[in-house]
Amino acid sequence: MILEQLLKLLTDSSSDPEGQLRILARHTQESLDASFVELRMDGMPVIRLGDGAADARRYPISSGNRTVGELTLAPVPEDDPDQLAAIVRCAEVIYRLRAGYVDTLTGLYNRRRLDMEMEALALSDEPVTIAMLDIDHFKHVNDTHGHPAGDAVLKQFSARLAACLPAGGFLARYGGEEFCVILREVDEPAGVETVERMRHAVSLEPVRAEKREIQITSSAGVAFGSARQARELLGMADQALYAAKTGGRNQSVRSADLSRRRATQLFRKRFRRLLDRPLLDLAWFGQRVIGLDRNTDRLSCVDYFGGVVPVSRPFRGALSFARLGKKTFWVPADERGVRVAEGGAVLRGALDLSELRRVYIDQRASRLYLIDRAGRTLYASDPQLRRTRTIVFPDEAASKTRSLTAVLAAGRGLLVLDALTRRIFVFDRQSLSYRKSWTLPAAGYEICLCYLTTLKLLLVSGADGARLFSPDGSLVEETDLPVISAYDHPLVGLVLSTPDETVLVRS
Repeated sequence: MILEQLLKLLTDSSSDPEGQLRILARHTQESLDASFVELRMDGMPVIRLGDGAADARRYPISSGNRTVGELTLAPVPEDDPDQLAAIVRCAEVIYRLRAGYVDTLTGLYNRRRLDMEMEALALSDEPVTIAMLDIDHFKHVNDTHGHPAGDAVLKQFSARLAACLPAGGFLARYGGEEFCVILREVDEPAGVETVERMRHAVSLEPVRAEKREIQITSSAGVAFGSARQARELLGMADQALYAAKTGGRNQSVRSADLSRRRATQLFRKRFRRLLDRPLLDLAWFGQRVIGLDRNTDRLSCVDYFGGVVPVSRPFRGALSFARLGKKTFWVPADERGVRVAEGGAVLRGALDLSELRRVYIDQRASRLYLIDRAGRTLYASDPQLRRTRTIVFPDEAASKTRSLTAVLAAGRGLLVLDALTRRIFVFDRQSLSYRKSWTLPAAGYEICLCYLTTLKLLLVSGADGARLFSPDGSLVEETDLPVISAYDHPLVGLVLSTPDETVLVRS
């Protein structure tokens, strides 16, 4: 009877190794009528039943040539050595199974154990929630702080996840910095809430690694359904995780929302990643794209292979830049007006206006456009900063209700984006006289403008995503990809800068 019970125990994939050891200790106490049982195994908690006795005897448990544990019994069975040998053998098999499906770095289950769990789930009709979690920008941690720090992040991330895993939950390291959570008999709202709680718990405090504090966040994809569809749910959760990462990271996405998200993904499948940090005020430099790198206050050049090459001296506290020929115009954070640099040397001349926040260039008209710090006034100036005029808006667009954020010269028109009223004002590009305006259908897209020459469409983007409009203002496409700067490169295609990285659309 004891051998049948042990065989059933070893083939029960729903129990973890520690749980199997507890069951084994209970079988041992019952079958051998022992008053005291203690199981000690390397890497697992000590299992102890009953009170210790002076006449207890210890039996080693070995794996290969190495002792991996010890069984202590009192009183010692004298008449049933076969059952005792079977129990010791079962403990050894449990240890070997644990060694085979426990990740050595994090102490969590590995992919092999996850496969066993999938097979066990497929035999049940119970509801199940499956989530895939990923540490955001983990490659950046390794590249910046080194692989030992990356290992420390993985260990502490795993420990925090395990600490807030609900009773009956399953947690495994899927691979790299990806983790899988399985919640049995949990409906979708409760499952999403649990995953969100786990996500926030791992980010409450920075991770201590290599005498540094590293702040980490995570993204998650969540799928819900019948346990019989466990394999499909795992794939759906992985797709939702991808959507969470491409949609800005540090969030959870339900697989049920993917169909809606797919319908609003502007060019996303054609993007490839270039940088792990954003470049602002993107522009064309030779055959490459340059942008203002806020990490170094330099203009940096991005080549086709993702390399970043500084192309200027640092511009202290630069808020915005524009480039015309060999001259670079930039707006400092702590000074009035706009500064000018040529050939790497800063020219002392500056346009002395009220404090500015953005500067734009119109190469065809050889003109600068400047937005004041309050976003209420737009100026036009020649490249020598000698003649400046204020662009006059229509009477209904009072300055106190304006917040100008972007300017775009396209075709015969000059487009000005107002984030406060969600309007796009159109002026004549030569005379700068007002022509018309139209209103955006929703808020959250009022940071930058870009005209896609080949598509004849206008890109309006911001922190909540990007939208494509036809010249008459009708909506064509939209995406939830956050965009802070965009440029339509004549050779490479559309380049977008997001809060986390710069991405390039494939031509």
